[in-house]
Amino acid sequence: MEIKLCIGTIQRVSIYFPWGCAGLVGVRIFHYEHQLYPTNPDEWFAGNEIFIEFDDEYSVLEGPNEFKIEAYNLDELYSHSPVVSFNVLRGTLGGMSSQGWIGA
Repeated sequence: MEIKLCIGTIQRVSIYFPWGCAGLVGVRIFHYEHQLYPTNPDEWFAGNEIFIEFDDEYSVLEGPNEFKIEAYNLDELYSHSPVVSFNVLRGTLGGMSSQGWIGA
């Protein structure tokens, strides 16, 4: 899934894995072709009924401001939808904060 974020600074990232994911669902986030989160290359976030949240100071100063969320699901019986959100401090509107929620 690809999303566009406003020009500014990513200040917080949240990923929620609902109950039932049981570690069978993973998420990672890219900007361009660079894996941003998790910071270890080729790693994935995974969990079950848990929020993974962390602060960051990643600046998006100009376009393209497209981010790619990759996800996998190893559960052959059920589909699962982790939720990804970004808190972005906009760079052009005097420090206004913008938050977006994405179902991966």
